[in-house]
Amino acid sequence: MRPTRKPALKGRVNELEIRPATHQEIPVIYGMLRASAVEQGGLASFCATKQNLAEDGFGPGPRFHVLLASAGGKPAGLALYFYIYSTWTSRNGLYLEDLYIKPRYRKQGLARALMERLQAIAVENGCGRMMWLVLRDNPAVGFYRSIGAAALKDWMPMQMKI
Repeated sequence: MRPTRKPALKGRVNELEIRPATHQEIPVIYGMLRASAVEQGGLASFCATKQNLAEDGFGPGPRFHVLLASAGGKPAGLALYFYIYSTWTSRNGLYLEDLYIKPRYRKQGLARALMERLQAIAVENGCGRMMWLVLRDNPAVGFYRSIGAAALKDWMPMQMKI
């Protein structure tokens, strides 16, 4: 992301807080992930449960991490991420699996704040890159470009269901 000279959220959101989620917030996390699946037309493929979120994210040896964004003390969005390894950079990378902002909080700087926090986490952990997938018709593509992200031209995502 391009560095900013002034705070990205100045005058945008009152009382913004971004922090790691806790086990007690699994229902909030689940609700946002489900809402995201509904918005993307993928509810039929949504398999997450509160139980596997608890086991996979908050058990011994978590497989993912979640940042929660709150505005005015109310949950407003999240970023769910995990670490990957690249032989090309010989370093870890941060993979953003889900970025979700509740509709009433969109266009107020929360996504930018979450992405800035993720970038800081990646730097703190010696990551060589951040990666994520985005639907081509997602309006957020313009936002991602505005923060310095670029679509990979020579690579395409592949998937094999098991």
